[in-house]
Amino acid sequence: MIKPKLAALASVTLMGGAEAQADAHNQPLSERPAIVFFLSVINPEEPEAYERYSAGSAELLRAAGAVTVGRFGVTGALRGDCKGSFFGYAEVENAETLEAVFTSEAYQALLPDRAKAFTSLELYFGTSNAVGANALTPSAGATVLLTLGAGSANRDDRAFPEAKILASFGVTQHIAGVCAVDVFEVLEQDAGASQTAQGLGGSDSILVLKN
Repeated sequence: MIKPKLAALASVTLMGGAEAQADAHNQPLSERPAIVFFLSVINPEEPEAYERYSAGSAELLRAAGAVTVGRFGVTGALRGDCKGSFFGYAEVENAETLEAVFTSEAYQALLPDRAKAFTSLELYFGTSNAVGANALTPSAGATVLLTLGAGSANRDDRAFPEAKILASFGVTQHIAGVCAVDVFEVLEQDAGASQTAQGLGGSDSILVLKN
């Protein structure tokens, strides 16, 4: 058995503060960093495969200049079919660099271990919608929610209209898994506030993240 910890990418070093991240997301869409997201459940029966994949993929991303911006454990699900025990994302300078990492021979060599290491793994490429600062610093005691949905991030049917948006992203490519979504939002909700979703389509998923 392995100790619960963040799957693939989690060992990429967190660099840069909130100010640096906010500056990055004030850039025009075409100039913003590319982002890779993961939502995963580690397979406890394959610790060696997990260690090899985690170390190998993290090293490739680190060499490409990746910066881990957000990473959370998942404590529950409020709605939908998307599942995971860990959620996180990292930034790379541009989409070309990100594409090069995941199409490289070195990454392709990790795929057999990736298949064994997780019972569920979703990987996405995307970019910031510049709604939030994206350097995730939730308030102490607040509930942190992850919504995964389809359509525009600036729609009027938000699940929790009173919640603060910490980060919002558009998905440009779904590279692994079965949970197809267009938009991620990380929300902060006051402790004790209702967790009954008021909007979003029936196919959307809502997960509770560990703060």
